[in-house]
Amino acid sequence: MPLVHRAWAQLPAVAAPLLVLLLGLVAIASILTLQARSTASRDAQLKLATVTLELSELQTAPFQAHASTGGSPVKARARIDGNKAKIEATLAALNREAPPAALRKTRGPLRANYAAVDKIYALGASEAGYGRAADQLGTEARRVAGIATGLLGAASREYDRRASRAQLQATLGAIALILLLLFAFGLLYRRAARARGVAERLVVENAGLLALSRHEALHDALTGLPNRRALIGERLATALDGIGTAYRMGGDEFCVVAPLGATRVEQIPALAGGALSETGDAFDIGCAYGVAQVPTEAASVVGALHLADQRMYEHKAGRSSASRQSTDVLLQVLSERSTDLHEHLTDVARLATLTAERLGLPDHEVTRIDLAAELHDVGKTAIPDTILNKAGKLNEEEWGFMRGHTLVGERIVRAAPSLAHTADLVRSCHERFDGAGYPDGIAGGAIPLGASIIAVCDAFDAMVSDRPYRSARSRAEAIAEIRRCASTQFDPAVAEAFCALAEAPVAPAAQTA
Repeated sequence: MPLVHRAWAQLPAVAAPLLVLLLGLVAIASILTLQARSTASRDAQLKLATVTLELSELQTAPFQAHASTGGSPVKARARIDGNKAKIEATLAALNREAPPAALRKTRGPLRANYAAVDKIYALGASEAGYGRAADQLGTEARRVAGIATGLLGAASREYDRRASRAQLQATLGAIALILLLLFAFGLLYRRAARARGVAERLVVENAGLLALSRHEALHDALTGLPNRRALIGERLATALDGIGTAYRMGGDEFCVVAPLGATRVEQIPALAGGALSETGDAFDIGCAYGVAQVPTEAASVVGALHLADQRMYEHKAGRSSASRQSTDVLLQVLSERSTDLHEHLTDVARLATLTAERLGLPDHEVTRIDLAAELHDVGKTAIPDTILNKAGKLNEEEWGFMRGHTLVGERIVRAAPSLAHTADLVRSCHERFDGAGYPDGIAGGAIPLGASIIAVCDAFDAMVSDRPYRSARSRAEAIAEIRRCASTQFDPAVAEAFCALAEAPVAPAAQTA
């Protein structure tokens, strides 16, 4: 270390900063490259989710060719060819960029599935036989489609690992860059210390100049009266006198720190906003704001500033957040697939939001549960219609497809950065309190609270809704069933909170049976 220090100290005053700058630029370039790789892997995950949806739709297309189903050979052929083309185009694009081994293995199962689909179409398009032969081919098509779906899932997990690895390397690179800069700062600090003595001798002289500069910045040069900069600060300080302290963050952004006490949370932004607003005959100047509470919504000052800043820009823009936009896109996909499924998700989300609020969860967690509830069945878009809408009981193979929808849903929402924080709730929404649920068989407190809330609300809405295999139950019967299954299927605290909410004078039931 002393040798390195002496060598550094002997470098010319300009060479040392230039060397640090060069090393910093190299590190930044590497970090950006790794971030790009991470983003590309996440994009590939989303494309694989799209391929899974297209493959699912392909399984139902040939059954629409037969007149008995109200189908049309021409439309069925167009749908089959369209699904194949989209799948092949997406896979071709992914295979050009170092694809995972699992992705390359999908070629065989996909070709076998295409062949089975074409045979089903040929049967359906002809006036002669359809029935048993089509059913047998359908089983074969679903089998090879299941193999292809499994390989696509494995490829998606590999992309996830690649993204995580690239992100980790980028993080380590950033840490190395910070350490490099700190090291350079330490060495350069000693040089700066030698100039400190000279600077301190100038402090007295500069103090007078600084005071004059501050006075001129806040006062009119001709009259000596305070100018508009002083006016803004004075109005804000006066409005918050005895309530909180105002700070200028930079530009036209201000921050107010205030203990709530007897003051309600909505009063503080109203007072501050009023001080920063003005209205006249030909103008109307307002302000946007965001509020964050510590420690209920953020555990640190940095987290509170970030949250308040995010809410301020959403307020200013007057539009939905990225998470809301992503959710609306996925809900539209569900609506196109099944109107009933979309309505079910909307009802479950409303019930889950009310239950989370009754349990006293913080606003940010209520919002997360609301988003997860709306998307908890998004994985069912990968389930063939013949299984999803089957009137009778599902066989073991069909149940295998159905149980996998939570994992598909988790992969879909995790592929969207703005929804990734809901992925664990989507994955665990069919776990049971006694550990007999799926996909992981976790129990009790190991199940995320948000997932337990969604499970209760999902079960209730399903019971009070008509299904192809049974009629809806009454609200009273559904509430009794929720209570009966508390501590086995459902978290008892969540079940009781929901039942109390459902039995309130204005009950939030999804339907009236």
